[in-house]
Amino acid sequence: MVVLPDGDMIEMRWKSVSYIYGEKKIVFTIVPMMNRPDYIMVPNTEQWIKYLAIEKRNEIIVILEKVNWKRDIQVVELEIPPHITDKKEDIVTPGALESTEAGRKMEQDFLFDPASPLNKEQVKEIYCMLEKRFAENAVGEVKISKGNIIAGSVMAEISIPALEKNAQVNLEVY
Repeated sequence: MVVLPDGDMIEMRWKSVSYIYGEKKIVFTIVPMMNRPDYIMVPNTEQWIKYLAIEKRNEIIVILEKVNWKRDIQVVELEIPPHITDKKEDIVTPGALESTEAGRKMEQDFLFDPASPLNKEQVKEIYCMLEKRFAENAVGEVKISKGNIIAGSVMAEISIPALEKNAQVNLEVY
């Protein structure tokens, strides 16, 4: 976790990054990519000003891009509302890697932070290995929207192929 001079914090995880201020946090989705920077999905200006002050948006984007994360990132602006929650709320998709004990442990180690003892390649390798193992060991019905599968993403290149090979999974891409 990165603590800013004003006390605000940024918590970088595998599939999200949170900007924590006061008792609130703004959560941005990350799409881990294989051979290019990971995408951080940020609300465009029009969506942002419906909910929050525009100055905070610009500040957050600059900070996200300036921190020396242990991953390459690319901010992608979309027509989506900001996801604002209580700072104690943990947003994890049920059935995702982050909902497992191993996923939670990895995220508690803050491996993407500048102070992490690992380099960018090592961190990405660990998470990609976990994604593959998770998909290989999944059991049951797995439903994934085509809109969530982005060409060149870890999901498209690692998770989906491993799920397709897993005989214990009934994969439905809709």
